[in-house]
Amino acid sequence: MARLIALALILLAAAYCTYSSFFATKAYGDWGIASVHVSVPFDHSFGSDPRSVTVSAVDPGGPAAQAGIVAGDSLRALVPHALVFLNPAPGTRIRARVLHHGESRSVTLTAQARYRPSPPTEVILFVLEIIQLALAFLLALRSWGNAPARALILFFVCESATMTNNNAALARGVIIWLSVTGTFVSAAALIRFACTYPSNLENTKLRRICANALPSLALVLAAFWFANVFSADWLNFGLGQARVEYRYALIIFLSVLPALGLVGGLFLPDPAQRRRLRLLLAFFIVGSLGPIAYDVVLAAAPLQVSVARPWLATLVITDVGFVYVILRHRLFDLGFVLNRAAIYAVLTTVFVPLFALLEWLAERFILSQNRTTNALVQVGIALLLFMSIRRAHAVTEHFVDDWLFRERHENDRALRDFARQVLFITDFRTIADRTVQTVCARTQAQWSALYVRDQATGTYVLSSACGELDAPASMPENDAALVAMRTDHKPVEHVRGSLIAESLALPLFARGHVDGFLACGAKGTGEFYAPDERDALLQVAHGVAAAFDGVRLTALEREVARLQGALSPAKVEN
Repeated sequence: MARLIALALILLAAAYCTYSSFFATKAYGDWGIASVHVSVPFDHSFGSDPRSVTVSAVDPGGPAAQAGIVAGDSLRALVPHALVFLNPAPGTRIRARVLHHGESRSVTLTAQARYRPSPPTEVILFVLEIIQLALAFLLALRSWGNAPARALILFFVCESATMTNNNAALARGVIIWLSVTGTFVSAAALIRFACTYPSNLENTKLRRICANALPSLALVLAAFWFANVFSADWLNFGLGQARVEYRYALIIFLSVLPALGLVGGLFLPDPAQRRRLRLLLAFFIVGSLGPIAYDVVLAAAPLQVSVARPWLATLVITDVGFVYVILRHRLFDLGFVLNRAAIYAVLTTVFVPLFALLEWLAERFILSQNRTTNALVQVGIALLLFMSIRRAHAVTEHFVDDWLFRERHENDRALRDFARQVLFITDFRTIADRTVQTVCARTQAQWSALYVRDQATGTYVLSSACGELDAPASMPENDAALVAMRTDHKPVEHVRGSLIAESLALPLFARGHVDGFLACGAKGTGEFYAPDERDALLQVAHGVAAAFDGVRLTALEREVARLQGALSPAKVEN
């Protein structure tokens, strides 16, 4: 249920970003005056009453000029709260008291409509928002059980919605409150991710403390800023300073603290995890340069939002890098997918203009020669082109698989072939030795080991190994990984608390029992086991289990025959 709710929220956020970027009105209300409070709302130090401003300039022909207001006047809006005055909608009418050279009078102002068109660079930010939500959707589908992935999903949703709200043409009223709050919520989620990834290892004490304390502090700041803006809008007083501190707080919570959380992961004991954290840190540092520059510029010059916003696009480097590291661990070999995507992109680039030319020639010559616009002829041309595209893609896929990814598929076929051949090996030791050697050779695993259950003690004893073994000589039957395999009869990987936590373990399941398991260590290339590779290894485990069972049955039949021969009465020769 929680996953469905998350997926629904992601889709709603995507719809909101699309509406805000392309369909929402860009109109806003303007009183025709310039002042610190009205020009730069929420980036100033709130006074005792935000409805009171000192006019620094008057727009000729604007509502204030028509009411006789001039520069130097003091203006106090007679409205219940500051929200309507600081962020008026077009056509909003208010009564205000004007103090001019010690004389007070009342005026009525009507906010005129102004339009702030979005610059072309806003399209870049919209693309980034959609990329973030697409990555969140992919994580929700594939890695919902991963706690750091759930934190990253929350970060993507809040960050995309906040970037949409921070558009100066849209940031008005309640949207401002949500923007300020959502920024610190996204910071809390990002810090939580940085201090808890990877989730399969026991973290250091410092990282565990930071994973709980720093996100809580970010949420406290979110509540404070929400209360600050709410009090300024509705209660007409501020709780504190809100200019430079707000932007620099964002730099600390969205850049510095997550970076420190990732740096803390570099002290984990496992070398593979340290390499992964270094990769994450590199993605994060490069992707954070733009947002840091954005916040620094706005802290110094808040009106430069349109100039600074495109710098947020560097976030896509961090986003894609984080998702890649998470999904590579569980889902697919990204290099394989990207290579195929590149091939198909080149194919489309070459063939689409060719097909367009063929369609133009067909319409020009076939239809013109027949002097007809028969719909059936046009449909036939479209079907011919469609079938040609399908055929070209099929041929290309076969070509790509046989040429560029030949080694990958050869290894997969070799594992599956061995899973069938092992059934015909009749020696226990030969089965064990060939299994681990084949797995090491075909998966590039640093080591592989085969464990068999000792019926007398119940422990699982190492039968054969290949490579630089990083596993114990025996395993207790109540080890966490073995309990998981006996429960689900499925491969397990990165089981916390197990003696083989850093390996892929595949059960040898036969006759309703787990008689052993095949353990595969980390790959020397640093990549992770792809789904098709895991399926092939599982077939090998099933084949080895059946082969062991056959060897035992053969030995038992021979023993039964021997005993029968020993117990039968001797034949007496006549």
